[in-house]
Amino acid sequence: MHTLLIARLTRYTSFVALLGLGGLMYGCGSSDSGTPPNANPAGYYSQGSLSVSDGTITDNNALQAMVYNDRIMMMSVANGLLYDGTMTVTPNSNSFMATFTIYTHGENPVTATASGTITQGSSITGTLTGAGVGDGTFSLTYSTVNNSTAALSRIVTTVSNPGWGSPVGGSIDNLVIDIDAAGNAIDDLATTTGIYDNCGFNGVFTPIAGTNLYAATFTLNTCDFSATVEGSYTGLATTQSLADDTLVFAITHASDTFAAYGDFH
Repeated sequence: MHTLLIARLTRYTSFVALLGLGGLMYGCGSSDSGTPPNANPAGYYSQGSLSVSDGTITDNNALQAMVYNDRIMMMSVANGLLYDGTMTVTPNSNSFMATFTIYTHGENPVTATASGTITQGSSITGTLTGAGVGDGTFSLTYSTVNNSTAALSRIVTTVSNPGWGSPVGGSIDNLVIDIDAAGNAIDDLATTTGIYDNCGFNGVFTPIAGTNLYAATFTLNTCDFSATVEGSYTGLATTQSLADDTLVFAITHASDTFAAYGDFH
């Protein structure tokens, strides 16, 4: 009788100990550990600011950016700047590293690195390390337009909106792009100055599912300025507000030598 009781008590004690160990192991691997998930920076950012350390540019509330997967494209239209970068989010954190190719009025690229912090659905802040326009700080504000979803019907050109136009590559005239219902784009009025003088712009805009962004793929040809600006370009686009009255558009050459970008109205 005593032997049976002792055996039962031993089994019960072992079972309780296993429960305690299991609970300890579960606690160590649970979400209470305090480790944040990978931050997701995807989206359109507006009302950002840029300050470069040599003092030539302080752009308040005018820096904007588009981020998708590992690509980040920051643009200051007022200063003719495009920062086209590859962003890597540190695993299990909200910090990032990036490498940028920086274009001034579409050419003369320089490089820089950056590091900073992502507050998902709110902001991105970073520090640039390089020279000139590649040395300074920036901040970006997540736009409420991200609550809407990209659709070709929002950017197609119509009788009331006969084309999206903006200066590109240092031009004084607008490059005007028509977009049809399938997302095909073609220049309606070729620029007559700048590095894209009389280039033929032919491309496709594709909505990116679950975002307010569009992937943009273009081929440029018959350019008068130089054949070196011809070839394949890729980038991103979005509408700046829910009114869909401004198309934010940026593409860069496959060789990272030239870029076309602007606020198209």
